[in-house]
Amino acid sequence: MLNDEKRGIEEAYTSAMSSSDLSVEADRLGDADVIIAAGWSQMRVGGAVMRLHTEYDSGERPRLLGAEYFLPAGKSTKEQRKLAGRQANEFNRKQLGLFMERLKSLPDVRDQLALQLLRWGAEEATAKAVEIIGWWLHQRCPVCNGTKFQVVEGTGRQNGKACPECHGTGKSVTPHESLGGRAVEWMDHCRARNRAQIGLRVHGRQVVEAKRAGAVPRADGSMPRIFLRKPKGVAGCAK
Repeated sequence: MLNDEKRGIEEAYTSAMSSSDLSVEADRLGDADVIIAAGWSQMRVGGAVMRLHTEYDSGERPRLLGAEYFLPAGKSTKEQRKLAGRQANEFNRKQLGLFMERLKSLPDVRDQLALQLLRWGAEEATAKAVEIIGWWLHQRCPVCNGTKFQVVEGTGRQNGKACPECHGTGKSVTPHESLGGRAVEWMDHCRARNRAQIGLRVHGRQVVEAKRAGAVPRADGSMPRIFLRKPKGVAGCAK
């Protein structure tokens, strides 16, 4: 289906949208499975995005380098510092690519983002999705290392001036310009939807538990906060 080595996600999606056979079979992945995958809700995508970010944060990070590692010995020129920034970006992109291959949550997020890019008319959607996800996971500017300010050469101290590479944002340039920015906003929106849904579920359970305990609603209609009971059949944490 989406991970079929014989055809990319763009070809699979295009084929599925024009297919006359949308039957679902237990022992074979067909065009209907592609349509189903393309119909993920934003909250479900948000859940996959949250898992990916958690997996990235909890894993052993790749070794990423700042622009100073690519500068020549001694005093450098403005052009040399710009070149060093580009070299650091390229090195870090490759390192992130190797690291991301080990993330179990990546395929779901990559496929869903690629499908969204296709809906927006993008070409080479899968490759662009991987690059955008890599930036989303690690946005730090390689020149100022995310500090937003220039560093005085040879001292490690900031001079109070905005970093010339990121212009004081602390972030590297979003890949694929406006398309990349739109994709990042979509991912953040999906994650926010998922977080909101989790909050509603937790709040709803708190209300039920409060009513069971005989709690009386406050004047504003809210219920007093209580500790949630452990579900039946769930063993306690080992001490």
